[in-house]
Amino acid sequence: MRRPMNENDGSAARGFDPDTAPDLSKDGWPEKFGKAPVRRGRPPKARPKVSTTIRLSQEVIDH
Repeated sequence: MRRPMNENDGSAARGFDPDTAPDLSKDGWPEKFGKAPVRRGRPPKARPKVSTTIRLSQEVIDH
């Protein structure tokens, strides 16, 4: 069931008819989707940051 689009709803392009969308269950699309790499999250950095801790004496903290 299509929900009516009001003028404040920016979730769909104006004039888009979902009935004209291509059928992605045919014409080799399932195979293409199956071969597509799954990318989740941010890509890993070449030089990631390293977690470390430092212990300081109370005199250094007070200074």
